[in-house]
Amino acid sequence: MEHAADPPPFPASELVESGPLAEVELTSRRPPVFVDHAFSCLQLRFQGQEHVPPIGIVSGLEWLQLGARYVAVQEPLMLKDPRRGWAPVGGIHTGALLLGPSEAGQLEFPADVRAEDGVLLCAYPTFLSLTACGDTMATVQVGVEDLLTAPEASARRRQDALAA
Repeated sequence: MEHAADPPPFPASELVESGPLAEVELTSRRPPVFVDHAFSCLQLRFQGQEHVPPIGIVSGLEWLQLGARYVAVQEPLMLKDPRRGWAPVGGIHTGALLLGPSEAGQLEFPADVRAEDGVLLCAYPTFLSLTACGDTMATVQVGVEDLLTAPEASARRRQDALAA
């Protein structure tokens, strides 16, 4: 199930060049990271994850058969066993997924990430948020232009609620 071999079927309005990449630290003492729904690159790496593949977040448009808004992917795992290495969020699936051993068991995590730790990925119609839970220390790599401020995310959430 190699999803990146063909160009994704995104509408032209969703193909965005985000420019340089930013690395943002996630801990429970820092605010969530908010990312535009049309992001160009989004990757999550847990501290101590040297021997565990990073988790990429991709648009559900790359995996239409899942009916998901986004999919968390660890490609090396998926290539070994197509039943592992991916987890859907949003769309017909729950809008929130704890990227950690307790909820996303088909993904791999460093040994020191406990069941109550992880990164909460929340899918909204026009953005997503990533929030560190417990003792988690992680790094999010994302395009600088794809980052949203908390007021921007809040305004989008209000607009999404009014549109519903």
